[in-house]
Amino acid sequence: KNNGKLYSRENPDKWQIKQFMEDNTTIPLLIQKDNQWYQANLCFTGLSILSFDATQDFIGDSNVFDLAVYEPGKAALEYKQLKTMSRVRGNTSKSYEKLSLRLNLVQKKDNEYQKHQQTLLGMRSDDDWILNALYADRSRIRDKLSIDLWNVVAAKQNPYHTEFGFEADYVEVFINHAYQGIYLLMSPVDA
Repeated sequence: KNNGKLYSRENPDKWQIKQFMEDNTTIPLLIQKDNQWYQANLCFTGLSILSFDATQDFIGDSNVFDLAVYEPGKAALEYKQLKTMSRVRGNTSKSYEKLSLRLNLVQKKDNEYQKHQQTLLGMRSDDDWILNALYADRSRIRDKLSIDLWNVVAAKQNPYHTEFGFEADYVEVFINHAYQGIYLLMSPVDA
């Protein structure tokens, strides 16, 4: 959508995105829209992006969202376009300013939504995902480090000869074009 004009002192054709990520470079931008000017800063993190846009469809009382999954290193036009419904996840965490979400990937068949298993960010195929807000983990590393340690040390150490690990990766989240911050996308622990 062309809703305005974007201006930068740097020529976007000459942006060295990998170098910007390594140097933690921030690029100042000016945005002109409807005779108004806005200032923003662009920072390349190298994290995958999940972008949710509400649709007019509902499943029960849950809104269905269009979900675009952008992975770093791929061309801007290479992304997964999915449908998902979501709900707020947790009990005490529902009082936090930043909420965790439970995602259920769906697909429309014969005018009805059905579960749809899909791999996300190289993780296993599933229709059920968790977006952990990391609100209680101010460092943003404790939860991910615990998962990684469990997978290395204990996930395969059981009498059932089955792996009891799960996967997680950092993502940046946008909901209806508004930046929500960094989340941890996780496959749920299957009971």
